[in-house]
Amino acid sequence: MDLFQAVGLGALQGVTEFLPVSSSGHLRLVENLMGAQEPDLLFDVVLHLGTLMAVFLVYRRDLWGMLRDGARALGALARGEGVRGALRFEGARLLALLVIASIPTGIIGVLLKGLVDSPVFTLPVVGGLLMVNGAILLASGRVQRAPGAPDPGEEAPALRLWNIGAVSALVIGIAQGVAVLPGISRAGMTITAALMLRVERQQAARYSFLLSIPAILGALALHLKEAASQPWDTSQALHFGLGWLAAMVVGWLSLMFLLQMLKRARFHHFAWYCLLIGGASIVLGISS
Repeated sequence: MDLFQAVGLGALQGVTEFLPVSSSGHLRLVENLMGAQEPDLLFDVVLHLGTLMAVFLVYRRDLWGMLRDGARALGALARGEGVRGALRFEGARLLALLVIASIPTGIIGVLLKGLVDSPVFTLPVVGGLLMVNGAILLASGRVQRAPGAPDPGEEAPALRLWNIGAVSALVIGIAQGVAVLPGISRAGMTITAALMLRVERQQAARYSFLLSIPAILGALALHLKEAASQPWDTSQALHFGLGWLAAMVVGWLSLMFLLQMLKRARFHHFAWYCLLIGGASIVLGISS
């Protein structure tokens, strides 16, 4: 792997990780069309750490708030204030909702791991899933995004934030778990699910990308042991560093671009790209 390839792979990871076009789907398309192989496992881990850093940069205040309020919640529990007392802190509620959503994601990811690693995802299959992803994105454009505030006089549940409660968190977590399939976008599934649950666009993205942190960390944990066992070539240190930097910078730019698209209610426009690429993949796969 030369420096150009390292930077190119990092940039590709940064773009497809956050835009709702499925990074795993694009990787399978490249493998099927060009005979390319997945990047070295250790290098792949480095690239994911780069995109993870982009999320940390954009949502650093939320992450700090969760750490601070999580500690406050533990103190409230120790003082005997109960769960409702602990969840009066916004960061603690957010942390709890992320944990709840991560449970179905983890279960589905483990159950589907064998299928995802199998060679069943040929060009037509991945193309079909990309078209399904496009249809999901189109549906997001028709969703009424009402604030969803409680009715006057109604006591809001303790575990509720941005119109997301425990049940909504589970639904969004299931949507994220399904997105393990190549061709189905994690961002597309989780943001669309949140919009359908009447979450405001910017908050839907906020919750979606914060939810990506435990998902990415969980996936890295599954591969870390295998990656660590690979021989480390010190001559590749520059390649790894540039790949990580490209993934972080391009990931940050892609994330900011997506937030602007959501702000302007243009999130569903990514559907046309998915439908085009998906349809072309099906045609190429059948004709080859």
